[in-house]
Amino acid sequence: MQPADRFIEDLRMDDFDSMSTVEYVIEVEKEFEIEIPDSAAAKMTTFQSLVDYIAETAKSKPN
Repeated sequence: MQPADRFIEDLRMDDFDSMSTVEYVIEVEKEFEIEIPDSAAAKMTTFQSLVDYIAETAKSKPN
């Protein structure tokens, strides 16, 4: 994966069914102990946007 890879166009995540996409988001949330609202998930179109969201959320998390 490259930072600019788009989930649908480049990584073909549109081949997943909607449940697989939800499971992917849940796994990311578990791994990084964060919550990703549906509105934020919908805006994440690239791998970099996901990484940026995780990094920003982790910075604002209380220790």
